[in-house]
Amino acid sequence: MTKTRSTLRPVLRFVASVLMTSGVLMLADAGITLAWQEPVSAFFAAQEQGKLNNELSKKASTEDVNKVSTDANAKIGDLSNDLAGTKKDLTDALTGTKGELSGAIARTHDELVALAHKSDRDYFEFTLARRGGRQKVGTVTLILRKTTPKKNQFTVGIISDDQTTERKDKSVNEPLYFLARGASTPLELVVNKLSKDSISGYVSTPKGFFASVPNVLQARPES
Repeated sequence: MTKTRSTLRPVLRFVASVLMTSGVLMLADAGITLAWQEPVSAFFAAQEQGKLNNELSKKASTEDVNKVSTDANAKIGDLSNDLAGTKKDLTDALTGTKGELSGAIARTHDELVALAHKSDRDYFEFTLARRGGRQKVGTVTLILRKTTPKKNQFTVGIISDDQTTERKDKSVNEPLYFLARGASTPLELVVNKLSKDSISGYVSTPKGFFASVPNVLQARPES
């Protein structure tokens, strides 16, 4: 019995040593694993957080761009509607004026007087006697730029509301329409006589627009 115990002791010591060594190794392995895993986990966590932040940033940027785009489209739509409305108003005004004067072009002074008697507009005669010549008709100034007698054409400058427009190569008895501030319908200019360096004709306006300027009936009541 004593002999058996003596034989087992070395074996038990060996087994105990092995178990202790295994325990130490396991603890060391766990420590190493934990020490290695923490920075690696932190690295991957930082990467994932960066990706998430980037995606959120992109989403925010996309939403901002979409909002700006939507606002811009809305403003463009409003502007287009305003322009369309202005164009319609101008078209209606021009159509109304042309409707009033359709076929009613006076080619002489007598025809103009007759037209003034039956029209709901005022008529003012003018003559530009030389190239570069000017004449004021109410609040409008007319300037003769050039004449082309062979083609029966002329070029005239029109100053209205401090804005100058030029009508190039227009024909005799061709009505020209232009706007003036405060006028309910466009004004009309007609040149019915042309020579080498002069033109004559008339401007028609809504009734009473040039109230302080004698019209064709007031200027020549005997006609």
